[in-house]
Amino acid sequence: MSLPAIPGVFFILAIGGLATIILSRDVLSSQRLKDVPLRRRILAWTLFFIPFIALIVVLDWSLMSPGETAWGIFPELVTAVVPLMLYLVLSSVALMMGALISWPFRGMLKAHTVAGVLVIFLALLALIGGDPTRRFMTGIMLLAGVLSTLAARWQDGTYTHVQPEAAEVPSPSISRPGPDETRVSTSTGTGLFPPELADTYAGAVFVGSGGLARVFKAKNLRTGQTVALKIPIQHDENTGKAFLKEIIGWEGLSHENIVKVSAANILPVPYVEMEFINRTLAEVEKPLPMGKAARICRDIALGLQFAHDRGIIHRDIKPQNILVTPEGVPKITDWGMSKVTGVTGLPTITGFSLAYAAPEQLAPQTFGETDQRTDIYQMGCVLYELVTGAVPFPGSDMAQVSSRIISQRPDLPSSTNPSLQPLDTVIMRCLEKKPGDRYQNVRDLIMDLEEYLASRENGDKYNIFED
Repeated sequence: MSLPAIPGVFFILAIGGLATIILSRDVLSSQRLKDVPLRRRILAWTLFFIPFIALIVVLDWSLMSPGETAWGIFPELVTAVVPLMLYLVLSSVALMMGALISWPFRGMLKAHTVAGVLVIFLALLALIGGDPTRRFMTGIMLLAGVLSTLAARWQDGTYTHVQPEAAEVPSPSISRPGPDETRVSTSTGTGLFPPELADTYAGAVFVGSGGLARVFKAKNLRTGQTVALKIPIQHDENTGKAFLKEIIGWEGLSHENIVKVSAANILPVPYVEMEFINRTLAEVEKPLPMGKAARICRDIALGLQFAHDRGIIHRDIKPQNILVTPEGVPKITDWGMSKVTGVTGLPTITGFSLAYAAPEQLAPQTFGETDQRTDIYQMGCVLYELVTGAVPFPGSDMAQVSSRIISQRPDLPSSTNPSLQPLDTVIMRCLEKKPGDRYQNVRDLIMDLEEYLASRENGDKYNIFED
């Protein structure tokens, strides 16, 4: 090359260092994906290998040709060609290795895409205003840039990465203690019952915690009733707004299948007082008989219909958020992730439990925003679990489960138990990927569940919670 030796060495060292930094960051901040099909790994490797060979050819030719005449364009632009090509070669090697071992080098994929676009730009300049005798090699350079960019974009797209938006707060499952309950004092401190409420409530017992709040069992000294108290974990502006929104929406929902709110206030500390129910649907042994499972989901759907008619969408329906009375009546709780439609000015906090997440919660750019059909999808997940004993897409790997929710159809419930066939149509319609293919409102789901229950001879009361 006719470039001065020192700048040339500097460029090479800088590009190598940049590639090393990006690769190191990816290795330290990510982990391998499990159970990626061998065919997909080989395909990803091939998509990088083909432009890699073309890049080697063009890079070798560039190094063997005089810098200012290699492309017939401005020397300043030629100066950028070799570093970019060198970076693409180095990152292609790393990405080919990552494809084979299923390691999502997402930072390198993005940098590879940017470098590829720049190479395409320079190749187009050389084709338009460069030396006509160099067009064959310029064409190979253009092809290598295009293939490298497309390969990086394709590979990046296969790694489904679920990342909450800035305002999102994840909603983990509520954890409940065993028979030996963890009792807490009225002193201050993390996880302890607020002393400001000691004059109103006594005998506080920690029950569990969710994404935004802790739940305590306590006795209301004024009424003598045992109640549940939901109190925010943090005391910041965003949490306060979200909690206030939950109070506004939940307090107006008076229905047999929705946990009743008996009091709510933001002073002396924000809290919600509600009826105390000690058992959740998550604690029920599964699978359940079809009739009992359908009846439970029918009643949950009745509660959702009441909320939907008032413009409130729950968006976090799961067994942990369904409390069950001693009589077996299911009641929806935890409206912290709810969305009030048609109302502006209220904060929108979104979150989900992955096993019950709808496609639009994972990929809103593809499936649209959440609405009442999101609750219907989650109802399908709950019914699927009640009759089969497993969620539609089990697993602990976040990326893999997310990818399956977005792109794969779950196994029919009857594939594990042929007697479940009568509910296949209802469940699978709830679990359609596109919201437009699901039940469009909860009423239609209720009608199908009631039609199924009417076809059974002994569909009487709830008996599933006997000890």
